[in-house]
Amino acid sequence: MAKNAPPPTPPRDESAVGDLCARLFAEPARLDQAVSHAVSGRLYIGPHAHKNLLQLDLITGCQGQCLVDGQWRRVHDLTAMTTYPGDEHGYELLPHDSHAAVYNIRLRVAGTWPQAKERSLQPWSVSLDPGRGLVPAVRLVTDHTEIREIPSVLRISRLTEVLCLWPRTGQGSGDMPAGFSVDAIKELDPDLADAIEHIHQSTDQPPTLEELADVASMSARHFARRFETLLGCTPHAYVTARRFARAREMLLEERFKTHQIADALGFSSPATFSRWFSQHAGVSPGKYRQDPHVL
Repeated sequence: MAKNAPPPTPPRDESAVGDLCARLFAEPARLDQAVSHAVSGRLYIGPHAHKNLLQLDLITGCQGQCLVDGQWRRVHDLTAMTTYPGDEHGYELLPHDSHAAVYNIRLRVAGTWPQAKERSLQPWSVSLDPGRGLVPAVRLVTDHTEIREIPSVLRISRLTEVLCLWPRTGQGSGDMPAGFSVDAIKELDPDLADAIEHIHQSTDQPPTLEELADVASMSARHFARRFETLLGCTPHAYVTARRFARAREMLLEERFKTHQIADALGFSSPATFSRWFSQHAGVSPGKYRQDPHVL
């Protein structure tokens, strides 16, 4: 690069997110709410809209449906929903496991801001890869019922991490942000590093809970509890998410035929793989290959 050359222009979605982060640091009171709700029974929030609120909902351990973009969509595994000012939204959820929860963040924004106009945060994303680090980041922001209990700079710095990790428009469902590494998760709990690495290297033969616990030199019960505390999902859900992420990656490469993907991921037949993928994605492998953003 020439000495006086201007720095590269960031993508529009990056610029919009950066602008939002800067505005939040300038006006921390724009963070209107940051809470978590444990889902122990039916949770129903009827269709409604907010005039000037950008709302982020991260849903984990639940089954059910959410109203987004004018239609009810099925929740699956780790799910993220973005609602912009004026958009009708709602949800009907039931717990799927003991860690069922909804993390909710609301920001007061102006319609003239780039983020509100460009809507660069993805409105709906299911089966997110837990390895992206979104759950730990959101938990730090929603850890206090009263958001004014912690210093504003610390609170907003945590929030900006969430915004940087949040799914973007144009990304395939579940994709990790460019430049993000699962090593960031490993740094949070070094004792789980080898087990996490084993998961990423074993998408063709998904390891059992006992195998992962043995790699981490822990009892299965202790390993599961520690894993769920770190990532907000069970080891089995994480294994499934990584396998699903690999399936999406291979489907987007034309050189791989369906039978080759099925074999690489350890399925007994292409038909078994297709049924499994359709169950998780809500669309067939062929449909996803034609339109990766159909999810």
